[in-house]
Amino acid sequence: MKKLTILIVIAIMITIAMPVFSADQWELGISVTPLPGASKGDDNATPGFHFGYQWWYIGYASWDAIVLPPWVIQGWTGYMRPGFLNLFDAGVQLNIGPFIGYSLVGINYLYLYKQGEDNIDAGGAGANLRLGAGIKMNWWGINISGTAVFPSFSNMIDTLKGLASEKTRKLAAKAIGKQLVPSINLILYL
Repeated sequence: MKKLTILIVIAIMITIAMPVFSADQWELGISVTPLPGASKGDDNATPGFHFGYQWWYIGYASWDAIVLPPWVIQGWTGYMRPGFLNLFDAGVQLNIGPFIGYSLVGINYLYLYKQGEDNIDAGGAGANLRLGAGIKMNWWGINISGTAVFPSFSNMIDTLKGLASEKTRKLAAKAIGKQLVPSINLILYL
């Protein structure tokens, strides 16, 4: 009977404390991303999709898919066809009043139009780092983010190691800036 009473008390304490830590928050949004290498006369921005989830007030995971036109895909892979850059990230998000800030690490995957039918190898999964900040106004918000996209985790780690050395810091910072994909997101909180 004593063990059962202890278990019931623990269950009640967890039930009372759980709302403090759960704060599940779903996000659904659209984004606008400037295209890398676009000239001023061209359409130099592309749409994207955002889906995110926050738990325990600090954990954060997201999936972003950015539409890429054929000329960007051709520059990256040599294939002239449209595609999607998919970014799957996890990390932390801090909320201070209406302001949010987040830092994420994850994988990226490039999907090309009809790549399965034409047996196209677009490469494997790469790595990415993302920093962002924004403002949340009840059920909607807006944020900006910068995602450094790397072809592999080893490339990302080598670049980050380069930031630690005074000799290679400028070169590593330039590599991160060259691979940076900025986005503006309009978010609905569910």
